[in-house]
Amino acid sequence: MSEILQIGQNAYSMIENGKIKLTDRNRHILTDRLKINPIWLDTGIGDMMLDTTPRRAMVQTCNAEQHRGVPFFNKPVTGSLLISFDDMARDTPEYNIDYKPFNDCTFYRPVYGESMSPKFNSGDVVACKRVVNKELILYGETYLCMVKLDSDFYETIKILRKHKQQPEKIILKPLNPNYDETEVPLDAIIDLYIIKGKIERNL
Repeated sequence: MSEILQIGQNAYSMIENGKIKLTDRNRHILTDRLKINPIWLDTGIGDMMLDTTPRRAMVQTCNAEQHRGVPFFNKPVTGSLLISFDDMARDTPEYNIDYKPFNDCTFYRPVYGESMSPKFNSGDVVACKRVVNKELILYGETYLCMVKLDSDFYETIKILRKHKQQPEKIILKPLNPNYDETEVPLDAIIDLYIIKGKIERNL
């Protein structure tokens, strides 16, 4: 693939890991020459490859306009640890949010709970970008963490801190002083998304 895009293997690996974005030139190669579906390329939704039959191609072009931006899933993310894991791949977004500074994100989700107030309040919508490599965690930043402990699944928004005594663990730190920190094994985090920003809503 790096040869097709005419870039070095290191640059291709950084694209795969989400460290850098596709250039317009590389995107054109993928969608025009290789017939990769631009909707799938942006959101992971739909078929990877375009159907080039005239009728199907016209429908996909229309869908590309409808899917511009980042999908919003109306599945509240809890500010506290609750059993509420959702398989995002099986959900259908309600609509897309087209805000250019956050268009490299994976999805938007609403927040529920007060453990991260006053920065993130119940009803706010957060822009989440998937982190492929957990070695690239920016400690001190806020993340949406999807965690599996024993047979239970949890998801929560917290600040991530290193565990000084047990490096195999990570600390999930709330902002609200009425909530306690939580320690979990780093390998219990099955999916991770950095919070790039938010939309405030008055409910």
